This record gives sequence, structure tokens and C-alpha cells, in this order.
Amino acid sequence: MNSLQSKIQQWAHQVDRKGLKAEEADHLRLDLLAHEKVQWNAQFPTHRSSFENLRRFATTALALFLLFFTLTNAPAYGKMALASLQENWQNHQNSQPLTPLTVLENDPWTGAKHQSEALLATEPRLLAPQADYELPPLAAPVSYENRIQIPTLDINAPIVEPSLGLSALQNKDWAALEEQIHSALTQGVVHFPGTAEPGQQGNAFLTGHSSNVLWEQSAYNTVFALLPKIKIGDEIWVTYNQTEYRYTVTERKEVSPKDVSVLKQGEGKTLTLVTCTPVGTTLRRLVVTAVLNEN
Repeated sequence: MNSLQSKIQQWAHQVDRKGLKAEEADHLRLDLLAHEKVQWNAQFPTHRSSFENLRRFATTALALFLLFFTLTNAPAYGKMALASLQENWQNHQNSQPLTPLTVLENDPWTGAKHQSEALLATEPRLLAPQADYELPPLAAPVSYENRIQIPTLDINAPIVEPSLGLSALQNKDWAALEEQIHSALTQGVVHFPGTAEPGQQGNAFLTGHSSNVLWEQSAYNTVFALLPKIKIGDEIWVTYNQTEYRYTVTERKEVSPKDVSVLKQGEGKTLTLVTCTPVGTTLRRLVVTAVLNEN
């Protein structure tokens, strides 16, 4: 082998070594990049992982809120559901046709029996009429307690006057007034201080709970839960100072909680009922207006 061939072989060997080093460097660089990527993902989750965590948090928070909301307003919604079932059952009963039946009757003159047809209801509610000698009462006794009744909704509750409400209103102590009304709502339907008395000229303003929080136990937390079912033409009976007044519903609407125009007094003799709506929230106010029957 001459010197030229020896030089060529030496150069080829050096080129091969440089090529191997270059390949090793590339592999090492790829390994480093992969290692860095793994560390980055471990320390900083990807955008998709963050979105997934946020979605899970929102779902859990919503589920807890719905659970708490349902538990808090269970009495009100249970009352509404029961009222709907009773209404549907009553409609079903009223839709039952009367069935013609053949019955035997005694002839009052001859004593002979003969057949005749009579219409009898299939439901037992019409099978037991009142005896002829039973007369309806001339007048219902008047309660000594101030009360409100809505027969179509089966509402019967006392009317409460906040003890310090009027003085708080006159002194414009709104915090004390709110506290007095809030406390009185646990005892019944509240007559708002400064508004007309029932039966008198002006606007008698009454407010009651449609629902309330669990930790404020009261028999009147759902007193107006069925008020959204009231209809134009329904009667409202109010006993006040041992006198009974009957009102007829003329209007129902929803307003903002900040709308104080519903407290406005007028020339007529009106009654205004107010409660929160939708039931279980304080988003809006349901306002029912009725006028006094003076017949």
C-alpha cells in the first residue's frame, strides 16, 4: 500500500468518526427534548387538561347547588306538586259521566213498586246528599283574629302587624323596618306598615313567603307557594277587626323587587298580595290586585 492509499484510508476513517459523533449528538438531542417535554407536561398541564378540570369543577358546583336548592325549597315544591295532583284528580272526577240506573220506587198512593231511571254518579261523592231537614247555616262565624283566606287555593293564615314597623317607617329606619317585616313573616302574612287597612279606602298591602331557608322554621314559610295559581275572578276573604271583607282578583303581574309602585295608595278600596317568584328565588315579585266587593 503506497502513501496515497494510506492517506485516503486515514481520511475515510476520520470522516466515519465525525459521522458517528454527529449521529450520537442527534440522538442525544432528541432524548433531551423528549425528557424536557415530559417534565413540562408534568409541571404545567396542557390547555385541554385545564379545560377538563374546569368542566369537572363547574359540574360538581352545579350539582351541589341544585341539591341545596332542592332541599331548601322541598316544602314549597312539594306543596305545589300535591296541589297539581289534587287539581288533576278533581278534574278527572268532574269529567265522569252520570250513569243511568234502574231503581225500584214505592208508589205513595197504592204502595206498589215500579221501575224508574235515575242518574247516579259513578263517584261516591254524589251518593250521599244532605237530608231534607238539614238547613245551611245562616252565616259563618267571624274570627276574632285578623286572617286572610283564598278558598280556591286552600290558603288560610293570620295577618300580622309588625309591632315597631310604623315607627321605623316614620323614622325612615329601613334596616329596622326590614328586620321587623322579616321576623313577622314567620308568624303569617304581613300587613305592610303605612298602607290602608283592609276594607278602608286605599291599598291594603299584604306580603307572605312562597318559600324560605331551612334554618328558619315556620308554619308559614310556604303560605303563598300556590299564589301563582290564582286566577282573575277568584275571591279573597279578609277578616280584619272582626269584620269580613271579600275581594275579587282583577290583575296579576310580575315586577322587579325594586318596583315600589305596588305600594301606591289610591282612591279605591283595593287589596294587594305580594310574594317572591319563581318559587324559591327572589328574582321577581308576583303582585295580585283585588277590589273590594261592596254589594
